[in-house]
Amino acid sequence: MTHVVFIVPQARVTSRLELLLDLQHESIVAHQRIYADDSSFYIVAEGVHGSNLLDWFVARNCYCGEVVARALITKLLAALKYLQDIRVLHRDVKLDTLLLDVGSEGEGGGSEQPAWSDTMNLKLTDFTGFLRLPSGQVSCCAPTTGTLMYAAPEVLEGFYHLSTDCFSAGVVLFTLLVSAIPFASDSKVSYLRDVRSRDWHVASDIAGVSSVARSLLTELLEPSPSLRYSASAALTHRWIESESYAMSQDKMHRKDSNDDEDSYELRFLKECGTGVGGPCSMSLSSADQMFDTIPEGDESRASPKSSPRSSPKSTPPASPRGSRDGRIQGLDLFLKFEYDEVHVGKC
Repeated sequence: MTHVVFIVPQARVTSRLELLLDLQHESIVAHQRIYADDSSFYIVAEGVHGSNLLDWFVARNCYCGEVVARALITKLLAALKYLQDIRVLHRDVKLDTLLLDVGSEGEGGGSEQPAWSDTMNLKLTDFTGFLRLPSGQVSCCAPTTGTLMYAAPEVLEGFYHLSTDCFSAGVVLFTLLVSAIPFASDSKVSYLRDVRSRDWHVASDIAGVSSVARSLLTELLEPSPSLRYSASAALTHRWIESESYAMSQDKMHRKDSNDDEDSYELRFLKECGTGVGGPCSMSLSSADQMFDTIPEGDESRASPKSSPRSSPKSTPPASPRGSRDGRIQGLDLFLKFEYDEVHVGKC
């Protein structure tokens, strides 16, 4: 089984990491163990048999139709509702942090991305920047993190709300329906202006989306966090509750299978939607992410790579940020577990 190890500097941790071990939802990756050295935490999570949603979407020529978009966003909203019920914010919901678990559909080693089916699942991953709101509060100030093109306006103002992730979910849904992102700004100032004015830069293309789906987008992309839909409210929207609206729209607006693969939408996603390209995909955090694969049989696979600023040691930190309940183990114990394949994400 493939596992993913996220390496997080202790200075970036804003909530108790042990909480990740308690998350149990079919659309959230399972976090199995957490290790620590003097400067970093090492979070071991399950691997998923499939690509992230961005790669899948681009491989499918940046089109999936309303029926598939509805199925995907329903799973994401269910995960967000679970998190909101326990006051947890992911803070970086985007196509890149959504994994398409294709199961047996992906077996065979082919590079072609499979079409969506009801046997697949969507899982939210990479909780390295998660935040738990204080008890009794629906918002709080916290260091900014995430990705500009998915960020709710309040994030750029230095605070987070319980509905913040729902704005990002709205961007995901918009992208799936329109094959472009709603706010293509190249700076935080212009992005904030466009979000507040509800200036969707591809307003003409949204005409191909059903009016019912557009009403859900309007609620999710609401600039005011207190007026924005919660995940629970979004799940009761009529477009989510009844597939008939999406099915009718797909029949009326069937995408031509011979569409030019070098269309504006596809090029736009390749340049701005990969998280490493255009300015609107810039990270809101000062730290970059890098990923390495440790092949099976490599002697180094049992020990995560350290950042240039730190060197893993075998003893756990004396007082890592946040209280500990004994479930964060010393890095030396990592060596005692056998993992068939490990992907290392350094944050």
